[in-house]
Amino acid sequence: MNVTNENSSLNEEQEREDYVNSIVENGLTEDMRQDWAYALRSDEYVQNTGDWYDPKTGKECCLYVLADLLDINEVHVGTGANPDAPGKRPGTRSNLDRLLGPDVVQMYVTLNDKHKLTFDEIADLIEAGEVEKMVANL
Repeated sequence: MNVTNENSSLNEEQEREDYVNSIVENGLTEDMRQDWAYALRSDEYVQNTGDWYDPKTGKECCLYVLADLLDINEVHVGTGANPDAPGKRPGTRSNLDRLLGPDVVQMYVTLNDKHKLTFDEIADLIEAGEVEKMVANL
């Protein structure tokens, strides 16, 4: 790789990191919340439980959908329970922790995986801001 390509790569990486930082620093906007709820209700995503993403079936958890919509994955080292599991995208969990807060992220994991709420039910909670209220009342 020549110097020009190396500099271009470094610039792209810095631009990418700046983009992700701007998303997580500004927080989840109402538009992002509405887009996330809409995506969960769409036919574009199929719900997965027990893991972030299943490459064999193409199914995703509710948080994967948000990360995919915002394109905030693969910048920081992951902090998930098993960051080396198949289908994990390094960095996404830490970006979501920074965006939503780790307790809110864990609540979404619990609702999706343990309580097995449907994407439609989770979308209703997102629109109403109920998950953040649940966490605040813990």
